[in-house]
Amino acid sequence: MIRLEDINTVFDRPLFVHQNIEIKDHCLTLIAGESGCGKTTLLYQIGLINYSEKNAKYWIDDINITSFSMHKKTLFRRYNIAFVFQNYMLYEHFNVYENLCYYAALSNKSLNEEDAREYLNKVHLDVLLDKALYTLSGGQKQRLAIACALIKDAPILILDEPTSALDEKNAISIFQVLKEISQEKTVIVTSHNQIAYDYCDEIIEIKDGNIHKIKESHAKNQESVIHQKNSSHISWQTYRFYMKRQFHFSRKMKYLLILAHLVILLFCFGTVYLTDQSIQDNLNMISSKDPGWMYVEGIKKDELSSNTIMSSYPFYDVSLFILNDSYPVIPYYPEENIASKIWFRMDVTDNDGFYFSNSLYTSIKYLVAPTNEMSFLNISNGKEVSLFYKGILLQGVTSELIDSKKFIYMPQELIENQLNPQQVNGYVVFCNSYQNYVQTKETLEKSGYKVITYHQFDSIAKYVERLHDIQQNLIIGILVLGCIILMIMYRSYIQSREKELSLLKCMGLTTLNISALVCFELILMNIIGLFIVFILTNLFIQDFYQYIFLVETAILLANILLIVFMIKRIKPVKVFRN
Repeated sequence: MIRLEDINTVFDRPLFVHQNIEIKDHCLTLIAGESGCGKTTLLYQIGLINYSEKNAKYWIDDINITSFSMHKKTLFRRYNIAFVFQNYMLYEHFNVYENLCYYAALSNKSLNEEDAREYLNKVHLDVLLDKALYTLSGGQKQRLAIACALIKDAPILILDEPTSALDEKNAISIFQVLKEISQEKTVIVTSHNQIAYDYCDEIIEIKDGNIHKIKESHAKNQESVIHQKNSSHISWQTYRFYMKRQFHFSRKMKYLLILAHLVILLFCFGTVYLTDQSIQDNLNMISSKDPGWMYVEGIKKDELSSNTIMSSYPFYDVSLFILNDSYPVIPYYPEENIASKIWFRMDVTDNDGFYFSNSLYTSIKYLVAPTNEMSFLNISNGKEVSLFYKGILLQGVTSELIDSKKFIYMPQELIENQLNPQQVNGYVVFCNSYQNYVQTKETLEKSGYKVITYHQFDSIAKYVERLHDIQQNLIIGILVLGCIILMIMYRSYIQSREKELSLLKCMGLTTLNISALVCFELILMNIIGLFIVFILTNLFIQDFYQYIFLVETAILLANILLIVFMIKRIKPVKVFRN
């Protein structure tokens, strides 16, 4: 027996105040009343669709439902209550047999053709199993909906206006079927049809907010077998039928969602590709043709043995004396492009010689005669040395090895052969790639050496770092914008399916069950998008698979959270009323 005591329900106005209801087992019970009196509301409370302990105290036999948690109510509804709604809730793209199999799968059951015919016989429906739904009459569809509900094998069957769209002949047929079913189950029905009064064992009338029984059965009450199971598991059969159904549902929206995934991923790849190209162009500025150098102070030759070093040269502290002042000598090396630094060339022969820095030349140009050969005093040994005057460096060409802009520039080999320096202050190291340069620099710094880098490396490093930041910010921006767009699309998608998802809730599937079904579909759509992008990246953009995984994972997680949140917020009563 079903008992609800102290029913209190309020919408815009109080519907029920301190009302009680009793429904006997194995009876066909009619809940009657005028439109808007609260029949469907009461039906949803009995069916635990819209029940809370605030509304009433609830018992089924000796089981106190009142204090059940939401999860426990859901599982109780799953195993004990079956629903047939006014609009049938059948799937038009399935035939008769497939509809029965789908409802069986939602109840974790399998159904063969013989079982299917047995259920159809129970509702007096004589049609072919492969018959399309659009060929069935309203009465046939209603009986098929009842057959689908019977597959659940729940002890309680609830029907909301099962004959509202049927003629008298079909209405009589439906109530005859329900009368037979009530021999094994508790059947509760709402209806305006007067035929119901003739077939129902008990009639409960709602009038002016009062619930009272106007027809009562005096037959011996036989208790229903109530199932108390705690499993919320759904089988892979359920997933298979669900995906088969969803393949036909809202195809346009699915294509748009897959397209949106592709656009977001391709925008991310485009951003990564363009910025990586720019980064690589800058990294290639250090190469075997144009290597980068660094000065390592105080290091010895035998400590420079590394696969990352292209070449190395000793650096000497050498100065030359001219016009009552001494000026440092800065070496240049075979790996350097000296031609790009020259402003004016005095000697065009192949003879090695020196260049004045632009600042030094400007300060002494009126004091020195422009000859092909000039004499200097070597401060390190006090000897005079004669060197070829090759020319003047461009303005702005300086050396990172000294603070002064006034210096003499000459080849390393000339310094060693003509000036004969003795003391090595450190080594200048050349590397033929950016990666080798960075690795060598980090290794030397970890060993405690002071490393001075050339100015172009600092510019490259800062620019590369800035490009990485731009790349990261752009990808984050695309992801955030993409997630927002997809969330709006998924929100619209879920809203378009609220009735279907509400039906699943009414059937006793938990929020987690429904979320798993929808997310399974979402993952399959993402896999399709990923497959297309993998092909594109394999053809046009190599080595971007890690980005695909990260981007798609971020999008997937964000939308899974949205789907779970939206499904949790679905209220079947509100959906069905709209």
